[in-house]
Amino acid sequence: AADDSQDAQKIVDKLLQNLYKNRNLYHQMLPGKEPKVKAVMEDYAFLIMALLDSYEATQESKYLELAQELTKEAQKRFEHKGVWYNSDDAYKSPLSITDGAYRNALAVMGENFLRLEILTENLQFGQEATKILNANANTIKMGGGSATGVKLAIAQKRGYILVTAKKELIPKIKKRLQSTTNYPFLAYKSGNSETITACKRESCFASDKTINGIVKKIVEEIEQAKAIKGGKSKIKF
Repeated sequence: AADDSQDAQKIVDKLLQNLYKNRNLYHQMLPGKEPKVKAVMEDYAFLIMALLDSYEATQESKYLELAQELTKEAQKRFEHKGVWYNSDDAYKSPLSITDGAYRNALAVMGENFLRLEILTENLQFGQEATKILNANANTIKMGGGSATGVKLAIAQKRGYILVTAKKELIPKIKKRLQSTTNYPFLAYKSGNSETITACKRESCFASDKTINGIVKKIVEEIEQAKAIKGGKSKIKF
């Protein structure tokens, strides 16, 4: 697994080296030639996702910083009056949230916003995710054609949990949580304190100085949330 992670990291770094030049992101390149075709929104969405994965795997701030930079650029280029487009060319085609042969880029972008919100403590990112959900609520309600959109809606309703701990402890905490719960909306950030904390967007709900202790509290919070019925969603279904 460690080798797979290192290989994935090399791919991300190589992609940035070849396709992100002079603060411009490109869609593709031909061997031996400089890239010319500008990136479309799908390129931004999936690269930002990869950068967030890279940040959580390495805790190197450069990945989180670039993810934020590309997110702002994507909003500037592809979002106009609440509608997202796949390109900023003369011909603009609005993006739907329906899945195709792979995960829907608009839904992926929505989850990028949620991850950025919890990692940076910037609530504006979360508001952007909610806008995407509200604009596509009818399609998501259908369920079958937008599994990625449904996952985004669940992520927004249930909420990401941010675990903050010393860098060397994060892989151990992640491994323990993965073997203890299947909750998919977990994020990790390194800190200097000896105390490990677990927080949602509204507030922190647990702290402990041991891995066993914080994992137990996080799992208890997840199970308690499952048991709560009803409640109002921010999504206008």
